[in-house]
Amino acid sequence: MPSQNVSGTGLPRLSVVLWATTAIALISGFAEAAVGVYRHRVDHLPTGQYVAGEVFWMTPVAAVFFIGVVTALWLAITAPTPDRWGLRQWLPSLAAALGTYGLSAAMSLGIAGYANLMLAAGVGFAFHRTLHRWPSAVGRVSRVTSAVLAFVAVATAVVVPWRRSAREQAALPSVTPPAGVPNVLVLIWDTARAQNMSLYGYGRRTTPVLDSLARHGLVFDRAFATSPWSLPSHASLFTGLYPNQLSVGARLPLDDEPPTVAEHFGRNGYATASMTANLFYGSPDYGIDRGFATYDARPPIKPRVIGHTWILLRRTLLLAANTLGIHHTLLRRRASHVNEAFLGWLDRRGERPFFAVLNYFDAHEPYAAPAPFDTLFAPRGTRYWADETLRRADSSLVHQLRDMYDGGIAYDDYATGQLIAALRQRGLLERTIVVVTSDHGEEFGERGASMLGHNRSLYRPVLQVPLLIVDPRNPTGEVRVQHVASIRDIPATLAELALPDARHPFAGTPLHRLASLPDSITQAEPSRAAMSDKHRWASAKNDGWPTAWGPMYSVLSSTHQYIVDARGGEGLFALANDPFNAFDLSTEARATLEDLRRQLEGHVGPPAQRVPRKGATPALGTSATAAPGR
Repeated sequence: MPSQNVSGTGLPRLSVVLWATTAIALISGFAEAAVGVYRHRVDHLPTGQYVAGEVFWMTPVAAVFFIGVVTALWLAITAPTPDRWGLRQWLPSLAAALGTYGLSAAMSLGIAGYANLMLAAGVGFAFHRTLHRWPSAVGRVSRVTSAVLAFVAVATAVVVPWRRSAREQAALPSVTPPAGVPNVLVLIWDTARAQNMSLYGYGRRTTPVLDSLARHGLVFDRAFATSPWSLPSHASLFTGLYPNQLSVGARLPLDDEPPTVAEHFGRNGYATASMTANLFYGSPDYGIDRGFATYDARPPIKPRVIGHTWILLRRTLLLAANTLGIHHTLLRRRASHVNEAFLGWLDRRGERPFFAVLNYFDAHEPYAAPAPFDTLFAPRGTRYWADETLRRADSSLVHQLRDMYDGGIAYDDYATGQLIAALRQRGLLERTIVVVTSDHGEEFGERGASMLGHNRSLYRPVLQVPLLIVDPRNPTGEVRVQHVASIRDIPATLAELALPDARHPFAGTPLHRLASLPDSITQAEPSRAAMSDKHRWASAKNDGWPTAWGPMYSVLSSTHQYIVDARGGEGLFALANDPFNAFDLSTEARATLEDLRRQLEGHVGPPAQRVPRKGATPALGTSATAAPGR
């Protein structure tokens, strides 16, 4: 006969019900954490989930909280009357159904929503039958399971940060750095285009801090990213190579082959660290952490961050926020958080010189700068949502989005000023080379209503980025450099500036040399050019974007930009007076077009060879849908 561990009504005791509910919540939390980590680290999908080691305690906590709230409400509803219909006994079944639905959603099984609900209901009913058939056994197993998993969660919360700290200590270089070498700080303002900065003549005063820093450094008026999205651009900035020379792409991390600038500085005795707010393609799972003894891609652990880790709680919170007209993201690391993490590391690094790269993400969609920057240029603040799925927008919405974007840039500028002040207070600024740049820009419909955000074209607004270099050891007035520069030149530049006696492996031109060239950009290095590309398979569903047709390339000289798409369509645009690629000069400037076309073919070969890089394969079910770029 089945066990008779029952209450006076002939139903399993409430204690058994509660233990079973707790165990199911913990199991579902651990399972969802494992799925999220697998999809991010093995499948290399930008899941939008927090995927550091802390998820193995945070997600179970979030699951227990969510199911605990449901349990409390259920018990409150059934408390006034005797439980004659056994409503309380359905709690574990409800928990099992919720956990199953959340896990199925997290796994992205590709089944319809109603099928997910049917699967969840089936699991719930099956568990209900099991509970009533073997209540004592379920109670014993639930108590043991809850105790073991609770212990594992607590142990994870203790061990993960301890192991991270131990790895950081073990990764510190054993060599002594050369005497008198400077510190190096690189600030990447993710998604910040040069056209919206007062440093480059924008009508709004969005970058007063950069304007001030520029009075003592080199400002590159024609600096360009190597790609219109984050991962390949970061890889170029860290290796000195163009994206077509690297393994990186959608679902393709940077491999171990090319040396990185962080490895170079680490081998020469520097303490190396990177703190990033790009929690998607800035994740160490994409290989760009190589060479950094400390690589921090974690938001501050707060209740809303913990809640974000369990899919049902995240969706509930987002639904509630959207209903209230609040469109902030739940998982966002502010520039202030990045500064805080960096300064904490800086104060415990010891006496070694440092090489550090910080990524600010506040100019990135959904354009939700913190107060008061959310209303600095936008009267309504961050009550509008814009993400990479936005297909088009009317002119009114585009203006609102650009207003909020400007607020994000202004906030990055403010955070930069706070960081500079902290370095000055510590007596480090006069010994620190500071570089400010971006990984790519942004479009706001300048080439059509569907040209929004980034990753959709290689037009100038998505490629032209800020580039400012301040070396306090060589104080000068503001020097504006007109020669074309690429962010892939940054590794060679930093290696030569900070460690001139150490050989380095980086291609590219040390950019400080360009400042000493003649003013005429047609006489000095007339053939110098920067390359940009977007590698992807053609999309089975044409989005109406140039990058949807397949690989796209751009060559930028100091006077012109040449663009060619996968269909062979070409464009030629002047840099001097055409910031938004409005006037195609292909017909009247054939000689320039042919010269830049030859330069591209010398770099990537003829069109027949221009296919996505090694290891790339089309997404299943299409000819090539690529993951969105961050």
